[in-house]
Amino acid sequence: MLEKYFVGSSTLRRYRIGPLGNHIDALAARFHEQGYAVHSARTLLRCVSHLSHYLSWQGVAHVGELHPEHIHAFLTDHLPNCSCERPNSGAFATMPAAVHHLMEHLREQGIWSDCESVEIPPDSVEGTLMRYDRYLGTIRGLSDKSRGLHRSIIKRFLDARYNRLGDLRLAELTGGDVLDYSREALATPYSSARKRSVLDCLRRFLRFLCWERIQSHDLSRAVPSVVHWKLADVPKHLPVDGVRLLLGSPNTGTPIGLRDRAILMLLSLLGLRACEIVALKLDHVHWRESQLTIPRAKSSRQRSLPLPPEAAEVLCQYLQDGRPKTRSRAIFLRHRAPVAPLSSSQVGTIVRKYILQAGIKDAPKLGAHVLRHSLATCLVNEGIPMKQISDILGHRNLESTYIYTKVDVRSLSEVSRPFPALKEN
Repeated sequence: MLEKYFVGSSTLRRYRIGPLGNHIDALAARFHEQGYAVHSARTLLRCVSHLSHYLSWQGVAHVGELHPEHIHAFLTDHLPNCSCERPNSGAFATMPAAVHHLMEHLREQGIWSDCESVEIPPDSVEGTLMRYDRYLGTIRGLSDKSRGLHRSIIKRFLDARYNRLGDLRLAELTGGDVLDYSREALATPYSSARKRSVLDCLRRFLRFLCWERIQSHDLSRAVPSVVHWKLADVPKHLPVDGVRLLLGSPNTGTPIGLRDRAILMLLSLLGLRACEIVALKLDHVHWRESQLTIPRAKSSRQRSLPLPPEAAEVLCQYLQDGRPKTRSRAIFLRHRAPVAPLSSSQVGTIVRKYILQAGIKDAPKLGAHVLRHSLATCLVNEGIPMKQISDILGHRNLESTYIYTKVDVRSLSEVSRPFPALKEN
């Protein structure tokens, strides 16, 4: 595979010597599969060869002798004073990226890991977060995205306690400590939804401490509640004309435009979540049955939905003419190297981009979820039964769908009555 980027026999021979020489062809194949341009791949391979020569000068005979100290010394000591004529010259701005790719490759091959020898104390901040993450995944069954939110919020709580005491001492945690931190969270300028999320995560972490027998009492009762009336909020949505305008915004003459239009079509016609979009794989599309299998996401259950003809046509066009050539089974991918599946945040960015591009005024800033709300609102106004809407959206509880009844303008107009006229004196 190295021959794809370099021609000279002496260059090929030089790149294949040193402790990393046996892995240079695998890295070249990796860059090719991830869609890197030829110039970018050449630059990264030169950097890896540079590192391989440096390791040889340091007496490293094979990759099994590689240690994090070697990498650190190469980046901080050698590069600033580098006078190597070959295989590199000039600036080394891409060197950290090349080292990152090399380390990822070695980890995938099980050859080397910079964290195997690092033992994390179970009562440290990192150790506590690791145990809590396992609890959320195995006991509570939370998704990766939900666990990430819990970890980020609880890390702030643990860091604040460690900075104040110099140690966690979670067994000595009191209701007063919990109440003090809750007051600080409520005093922040965040929205009520954000404050509610912080306190909910704290409440669940305190139950975890009781589960682990770190605390003998359930301190979650000390966490105050943020007042929020059930079904008090009206879901923000786009009108039908706004959705049509949004679907016509992507330039389908480009691969990215084909991808983005397929994403917008699935979001608006099937009400998928962003996390469900990024989890879709080629095996989830059943063309003969005109069905789409939605993998487990927030609801922790798999469901099947009919694939509308217009969505199937747009999706088929993207897969044939727009999707990058890759071994990945994910449907929606980045179009810049490294070619990889999109993330949920990137799907939200795509929706916001086209909302601005379409010039939709007073558009809610909710990203991908606004199209889910828009579909539910449209179905309610068309008189579709709540159970069917709940099945389409993948709600486990029918009560989650009832919030959309407040936007059923047609039904509300039917139950309205004229105000009785005032009698004249």
